[in-house]
Amino acid sequence: MASELAEFHIRSNTIRPDLMKTNMFDQIAKKDPKFAERLIAMIMERSRLKKLLEPEDLCQLVLFLSSQDSSMITGVDIAVDGGFSLV
Repeated sequence: MASELAEFHIRSNTIRPDLMKTNMFDQIAKKDPKFAERLIAMIMERSRLKKLLEPEDLCQLVLFLSSQDSSMITGVDIAVDGGFSLV
């Protein structure tokens, strides 16, 4: 998509977040606490930063990609996963 839109000066990037602590995750955890615990344990085991992603963790990245500060960035996929993808 980025290569097709570039001629119109439209940038196209993706943000690939890991499991995020949201209201939806909290609802799942209430319904099946053991599943949620196993999922969090798996993420903590593989995450280099040992932290569960929260929506606020994405805010600055979204603002940056939406700004002119990132005017030369297009066609990239950014993993926001605490280093999970390094393993």
